[in-house]
Amino acid sequence: MFESDLSFYSALLILCCPISIVFFKKFPIKGYTGANKVSLFLQCLIAILNLNILYSFINSLTITLGHDGSSANTLTIDPITTTQQQGHVDYTPIKVSGYTFKNQVATKNLQCDSIVYDQDLDLQVSQAVDLNKPEDLKFFRDKLNELRSLNNIYDLFFQDNEDEVEESILERKWYKFCGSANCYSKKGTRNNPTISVLAGQVFDKNWIELTGKKFPFSGLEFPTILPHYIDEGKEAEKVILGAEDPRVILHEYTNENGIRIQEPLIAFNALSTEVNWKRAMHIYRPLHDPHRIIRLSIENYAPREKEKNWAPFIDGNNLNFVYNFPLRILRCNINNGDCQKVSGPDFNDKSHENADQYELNYVSDLIDFNVNPEPWTPGKTTCSDGKSVLIPNSVAFIKDDYMSVTFSEADKTNKLINAKGWLTYITKMLEFTQERLNDESSDPVLESRLLSKCSTFLAQQYCALSKDTMGWDKLLDE
Repeated sequence: MFESDLSFYSALLILCCPISIVFFKKFPIKGYTGANKVSLFLQCLIAILNLNILYSFINSLTITLGHDGSSANTLTIDPITTTQQQGHVDYTPIKVSGYTFKNQVATKNLQCDSIVYDQDLDLQVSQAVDLNKPEDLKFFRDKLNELRSLNNIYDLFFQDNEDEVEESILERKWYKFCGSANCYSKKGTRNNPTISVLAGQVFDKNWIELTGKKFPFSGLEFPTILPHYIDEGKEAEKVILGAEDPRVILHEYTNENGIRIQEPLIAFNALSTEVNWKRAMHIYRPLHDPHRIIRLSIENYAPREKEKNWAPFIDGNNLNFVYNFPLRILRCNINNGDCQKVSGPDFNDKSHENADQYELNYVSDLIDFNVNPEPWTPGKTTCSDGKSVLIPNSVAFIKDDYMSVTFSEADKTNKLINAKGWLTYITKMLEFTQERLNDESSDPVLESRLLSKCSTFLAQQYCALSKDTMGWDKLLDE
């Protein structure tokens, strides 16, 4: 009935104040008789009740005004302050090249060297800051242990032998994935978890974690396990359950009371019995409904065996995903998960029909933010491991020409870097490609396919080149 705490306490004040005044006038205290003792006791209770309601009303009003006036629900980070908080960290230059069409005509035999976009601009990045704390996994394990009585699926996180000690269990069987997913592997294999669950932590603008934090319209208190639904399937052996590859974006909407709400929206993939235990994409709004997850489905398109790595973005009030390349864009209903293709080739053929709402005009080559990624296999070097995984999790902050990005290495760390110069870079790139945007003779689908190919053009040589220029092996040996 009441979507906000403010409206609830406003209604209580309107209801209780007149009733209290009438009661005080109806039963005035005269003397110290037995009846007056009862009246005095009741009046004290009513006064305390009114004071509590008034306090809660003022607190809710302060929070609401803060969210409306200063976007307090939005995670805002001052890159300079963040750097100072962690100690002085210098910015270092970073080289970024890319590919884009301008005067070049797209042909199937095109050479990537002919469409290189290489601007000598002042792009810089800071050193990485580790957001994970050593005690995080123990905290969330303890939290899950408390919640086992409410949800027996959490019992799957505790399939350990009696002689195993907690320190060893946490070291061998527990992992933090993409910052927000806590994974448990009964067999201790990180790439084959038994079950994973999303957890939520709240940080201030200096990336100091806030404890006991609550948001309007939500009963969750952070840090906490997010109590989302986990599909346990129909098989006797329970493996690979829960959310994988979570990505968080900021979603804004106006509720039925006209209040502008900002909330985190989490997109992830998970196995689902709704599609015969195939891997499907889901969305989750923990502050809106902490238990419900919504499976995404594409209109007139049968579920594939594995759907994952859709890249979410908000355009106006619409939730969109970059589905794949050649560039396909999906627009999804946030309430029921129905998705429609709004741009790109059809799913049922390889035609070049395009809704022309979105086009891929530029793609960079590989970007490492001057980070030497942790190897996937302990004891291996970055280039000898055979698998180097550096994945951005979110753009946590962007203002003027500063940007903060969170990322994971080897699917286990959760770090943040600050960058500057990107706005200038993007502006210059848009100026460079402006003529191409209005060229009706261009072939967007073919260009998208070629740009995607060129983005990994130097992937095979990338590690060897970075090892020489960045001294990666030397850093690993130290």
